Amino acid sequence: MLIAFLIFIWILAINIFSGYVIQSSEKNWIEISQKQDEDNLKYVSDIIRKEIEEVNFISDKINSDTSVITYLEESNIKRGFETILNYNLDELYQIEIYNRNLEIFAFNGRQLQPEYFLLQKALSGQKFTNLKNIGFYTYLIIYAPLKSENNIIGVSLSAKLIDIKFQLKNQFFPNFGITQTVNQQRKINLEIINANPISGKIEYDSLKYQNYLVSDIYGIQGTLIGKVLISKFDPETYKENVTGFSNKIISILGFLLSVILIWALIILLQRIKSDTVKILIFPAGLIFIRYLLLYFKFPAATFQTDIFSPSYFATPFGFGLFTSIGELFITSLFFLILAIYSIVITYRNYRAKLYNDTKKPGISITKIFFSTVLYFIYLYIFGLLLERIITDSNLNFFDRANIVPGLELFIVQFSILIISFTFLILFTSSSLYIFQNSLRLVKSGFYKKYYPFIYLTLMIIINHLTEMYFTDLKVDYLLRLAIIISTSLLAIYISYKSIRQKDYKILNLKNLSFLILICIGVLPFIILSKVTSQETKYVELIATKLAEDEDEKINFTITNELLNLSSNPRIEKDMIDKNLSNQLSFYLWAESKLNSESFSSALIILDTNKKVISDFNINDAKINTNKIVDFLKTNFFDKGYNVTVEEIYKQTDTMDIEETDIFDIDSMAFDESGDLSDTTDEFSPLILNNIAILQNPEEKFYVGIAPIEKLELKETQFAKLLGYLVIAVHKESKNLLFQTSAEIFRNYSQDNILEKLISKPVITEYSNDEIISSNNFDIAKSTVNSLDIFREYLKNSQNNSSWRIETINNEKYRTFYFYAGKSKDDADKVYSVSIKRDDLKTILFFYLKYVLFMLSIVVIIYLIIAMIYLSRLNFLRRSFKTKIFISFFFVSVLPIILLAIYTRSFIIDKNEQDLKNQIVSDLNLLNESLKGINFSTSFISNQDSVATIKREFLTRNISQIDKNFNLFLRNRLISTTNEELYKSDLLDTRVDAEAVYNILLQKSDLFISNQDIGKFSYLVGYKPLRDSKNDIAGIISSQLVYRQNEINEELTETLTFIFGIYFIVIIALLIFVGFLTDKISDPVIALKEVTEKISKGEKYKLIDVKRKDELGDLIRSFNKMTIDLERSKNELKKAERESAWRDIARRVAHEIKNPLTPMKLSIQFLAESFKSGKMDEFDENLETTKKLISDEIDKLNRIATEFSNFAKLPKRNYEEVYPVEILKSVISLYINHPDIK
Repeated sequence: MLIAFLIFIWILAINIFSGYVIQSSEKNWIEISQKQDEDNLKYVSDIIRKEIEEVNFISDKINSDTSVITYLEESNIKRGFETILNYNLDELYQIEIYNRNLEIFAFNGRQLQPEYFLLQKALSGQKFTNLKNIGFYTYLIIYAPLKSENNIIGVSLSAKLIDIKFQLKNQFFPNFGITQTVNQQRKINLEIINANPISGKIEYDSLKYQNYLVSDIYGIQGTLIGKVLISKFDPETYKENVTGFSNKIISILGFLLSVILIWALIILLQRIKSDTVKILIFPAGLIFIRYLLLYFKFPAATFQTDIFSPSYFATPFGFGLFTSIGELFITSLFFLILAIYSIVITYRNYRAKLYNDTKKPGISITKIFFSTVLYFIYLYIFGLLLERIITDSNLNFFDRANIVPGLELFIVQFSILIISFTFLILFTSSSLYIFQNSLRLVKSGFYKKYYPFIYLTLMIIINHLTEMYFTDLKVDYLLRLAIIISTSLLAIYISYKSIRQKDYKILNLKNLSFLILICIGVLPFIILSKVTSQETKYVELIATKLAEDEDEKINFTITNELLNLSSNPRIEKDMIDKNLSNQLSFYLWAESKLNSESFSSALIILDTNKKVISDFNINDAKINTNKIVDFLKTNFFDKGYNVTVEEIYKQTDTMDIEETDIFDIDSMAFDESGDLSDTTDEFSPLILNNIAILQNPEEKFYVGIAPIEKLELKETQFAKLLGYLVIAVHKESKNLLFQTSAEIFRNYSQDNILEKLISKPVITEYSNDEIISSNNFDIAKSTVNSLDIFREYLKNSQNNSSWRIETINNEKYRTFYFYAGKSKDDADKVYSVSIKRDDLKTILFFYLKYVLFMLSIVVIIYLIIAMIYLSRLNFLRRSFKTKIFISFFFVSVLPIILLAIYTRSFIIDKNEQDLKNQIVSDLNLLNESLKGINFSTSFISNQDSVATIKREFLTRNISQIDKNFNLFLRNRLISTTNEELYKSDLLDTRVDAEAVYNILLQKSDLFISNQDIGKFSYLVGYKPLRDSKNDIAGIISSQLVYRQNEINEELTETLTFIFGIYFIVIIALLIFVGFLTDKISDPVIALKEVTEKISKGEKYKLIDVKRKDELGDLIRSFNKMTIDLERSKNELKKAERESAWRDIARRVAHEIKNPLTPMKLSIQFLAESFKSGKMDEFDENLETTKKLISDEIDKLNRIATEFSNFAKLPKRNYEEVYPVEILKSVISLYINHPDIK
């Protein structure tokens, strides 16, 4: 306890000292901040210098490669590509080789778009570094001349991706880049500003970065290539660092204090005799220690990871025990320890009273009652805890796309498994306690014989009664019944095993495996029922959201985002930068709220001539850029409307709106339906301040436009118009719920309603009896018949919604109908959301998926235990039963495991081959569609300044617009069906280097490969596009970016079913192997035990045998041999007994003869003495003879007494004697003998 006291004092001292450090820092803040700023600058500079060194190493490697020089001189492009590709560089590195004419010779990676001036500079013999932003990517590039015998023959560009803008980083490149590394390590913000490659000028907003430190970045040539801006070290960060460090130390000390308290608790429990006191003290102590760890924030403060933050999971249930995923896992381990201790104490108490009959039945009845109540309380808490874990979590418990869950989901599922196992131990402990006390009340032998069946029946009846009187027990009736029956059977089994085996251990492998089997059988269905019970709420929420009139929300969003984005300083800079202008629209879209709203939206930047500079469209099929621009030209600009700077000031003066006024959506004129009122004509815009909003009822979209001004001159008389910012939103935003094209770009919140649903819902919109839209028209047609019933329901009800159970295509659906009111044309608007009810395939999929997870965990734990156990013992010295089990396992189970591994590889390969075949089919379709087209006329000679013909070429020529096609000419993208993938800078507009090598250089007819966008992987195929002369005119490609998630779901489903079946077979085999092992080994073990008893001469019983196989014959022969042996043993004993008696008689006779001889000799000696007449000697001899005869008679008497009492010879009686006297007495017997002298 002294150590605990010292730790407590240490914690107090740290708190006091950290407070003192923070307080004293205010006085010395200038010195502290300067030192820390210098350290941060050095840290960042070292990182950048290291990056430059790595790129320079690659550059030197290329420049010193004689193969590259040779192939460049020979203009052998094929070999040049081979050499570059064989470097096998990381995807972060890019290489480009240019010849003497500065034409691309070979490359690998994304295009670097080098400035011609810099290529010429390198060609002149200079090697230098360039820091460059290309779209959302920041590259460190080294230009180097390629020399052959001091002659410059080309230029090499070696580059490394060092940072990515957050718009792409969050979704595809988490925890990547210098800025992210610095922020995580030092908690400071970082900006990298590159210098203008021509002028060397570095431009940045000094006012915005006034609280930043500025450090120069120098290239290998020593010239300035950029600046790094680092946020200054502020007092709040310093306080946070000091507090965080002190909290980390206190957390560790708190853990040590908890360990000491656990040790003290164990010692206390060892000294306590009463089990009742132990069962009260241990939980209280354990809970206190758990809250102590929470108070000291261990391990949350020690290991600062996301699993200890409430971002994924947090619930108020448990008074702070479940505030994060990590805390959930730790608390579950504490509960498991508590449950194990509980069942050990219960079992020990049970064994102590195993043979005692109760003398106080009232006490036993009371114990039974409260234990039964406690059992069902456990059930309620168990169900409630699982419900809160599922409902209060942001995780997708039924991820269809991944068979292996992510880290966060893995920890939660593992915690649920531990919690379930813990409660099953508690259920078993309670059942054992109830069974023990109730069995002691049974006196009749008949009832005792059938009491297990009676006990089970009573528990089932109690479960039924609780269902009648308590409606919400958090666990479904049948699942409760399964838990009650299984745990009761285990308790009965333990009870009878304890009677038969004195050394029976309750926590053995068989009992624990049985509890795990209960988990596997019941837990997935409990989780499934909890998720299913939430579906009603989520479906109603979806229907309510769909029925909302979003016109006002759309207009507000457009207005608000136009106000915010039009003032973004990046627009003015990036509009004139060809490397950044293409991605500018996506940059603005990603920064706006459009990326988190369920809208089909588009963002367009126009120049002053109303031509498109940059655009990004998330759903071109619904809201096309060209249609938006044409609509604005026709209905806004051509009609004399404008939002020019002069027009803004004129409107402001006319409308008397002050400069500080904020656009208010409520001030706009809307009709009753929420649409913009047509005050002048159908397409009249509403202009307020510098924003105009129009509605296109035909194409069902709203569009807003605002001017882009030069910010430095904004709101001055010198204001200058640079262009226009346009935002368009499609009115039917609800359809975006199922758009796969949106999923790849959106920053969805983690709490996605659709992910909470087990099956995919069918959403339908009706106008009267007509289907307006649906994501499954086959199902929607069947639900139309229920609309009349729903209308009748509305007439007699105050509610505007109703649930119905319907049979559609021989499958049961639960459909939620929601009345959304009247539309503009006075039609009844109704929405329906249908979900499958009891979808067997879906249920089986999720059941098997969770079973796979649980079995994988259990197998890993068992393997670890087995390896530890077997490492201590030699296999050859293991028991016969263990050897048989392992042998059967390797013979039967191992081949199935190997077959499962092979099947997995086969399915994955087959799935990939099917996808490749699909890509081939799609490419052939595209190839057929493009036959007969003169590409040089259509593309190269065309004078389309905005590339409209090129952009729409594929969509005009391909009827199946759901396919993802791309057309490349001269390695460059010309046309695509999915522009958003390239405008967002996710995909490079240059053909992949391996595709160029295989298609153009190797002349392959097909090339398919897996490509990555950060952590996102997809399949892409390339095929040569040939002209009428069969020459390669370009490359066509098809990629599965949008279908990748669907593909992953299909593969996961297939693997889950296959592996689920394999695992079920393995479990069945293990049970069968265990049963077979017992059947074979039990008789052998019984023979061994009886043989050992026979060898020790102990009592034994004949082995009961009912088998009719060879083992049965062996046991019967052994029993017969044992009987014969027993008979022979008895006969041998009898013979031995007779022999012993004869030996005893002989020895007794010998002992009797020994005294008789001296007596005979003495009498003879006395007679001789009497005959001699020497009376003086006769008296002496008579006395001697008398004494000798008396002594010998005493010996004979003692022999007879000893023999009669104990049937054994007398014990030796050692006493002190005088040998001389004895010799004299012996000699005296022979003194008168004539022959003895």
